[in-house]
Amino acid sequence: MKILVYGAGALGLLFASYLSKQNSVAVITRKRYADSINEKHLKVIKDDKEETAYIKCYSDLSAIDFNPDFIILAVKSFDVDIACNNLKKYYEKTKIATIQNGVYAEECIKNIFGSENAIPLSVMIGSRILNNNTIEEFFHYGLNIGFISQNAKQDAHILHDIFLKSGINSMFSQDIMKDKWHKFMFYCAGAVLNSLTGTKDLEYKYNKWIVDRALKEIANVAKHLSLSFDVDSLSKEVFDHLMSFKPKEWFTSVGVDLRKGKKTEIDYINGYVVKLAEQFNVDTPVNKMLYSLVKTVEETKYYSILGSI
Repeated sequence: MKILVYGAGALGLLFASYLSKQNSVAVITRKRYADSINEKHLKVIKDDKEETAYIKCYSDLSAIDFNPDFIILAVKSFDVDIACNNLKKYYEKTKIATIQNGVYAEECIKNIFGSENAIPLSVMIGSRILNNNTIEEFFHYGLNIGFISQNAKQDAHILHDIFLKSGINSMFSQDIMKDKWHKFMFYCAGAVLNSLTGTKDLEYKYNKWIVDRALKEIANVAKHLSLSFDVDSLSKEVFDHLMSFKPKEWFTSVGVDLRKGKKTEIDYINGYVVKLAEQFNVDTPVNKMLYSLVKTVEETKYYSILGSI
């Protein structure tokens, strides 16, 4: 299969490294990564062992010389609109798989390409960039894959098989948007707390209180949406997951961006909850607190300044 990974950072490059073993893969990424990887190849560290992935990277879509069967959309949430409009200039009907933390990317693809071209993924795989041509996979709990439109069901199954053959732990979902909301709630209530504090013990009594309140607020907001699942039950499920989640390493994307002084995706995570809450007149003080704290650190660049002292 021909696969394009578009907007690859740490996770996108990791996907490309797996997929390149069985498929023709092209990667659109930042020029400094593309230049370094094309010269030295991509180094992937897993369990303290180094592998080499032979992939071709580009910094511009015009350089791609094939029509992809699938596109892995790997950009940050705040770049999804621009990315979809750029892709539309070159590709009309290609199936697009989303790996973003939030629940917005699917809406964008539905609006621009149609729901029959959207293949949502809920990913629990962690990767970070060590240098311009080296990444590290720090956990691999796999992903769930599904479809929004029945017209995408067969293609979603094909991509699921591609993932499995490439070594990616993939499960086919009966309700992928429920899985996406599970990941979304997991990130809002747990990963953002880790981003701010570095904590990996969410059972600690003060963390536990924040996680519980944040999830209940999200459930109260989600009840105003036309979702196919019971949000209270999902909230309890996510809470139990977070209490049992014990990673050796946890480098959340928001936390990494804060420590690099970069823009985060928080507007599409807790910020999205706050936006919906205001629309539905629902009180969400804990989510608003987490959102405000991240925005403060993001704008002051305090963590990146602290790290340089």
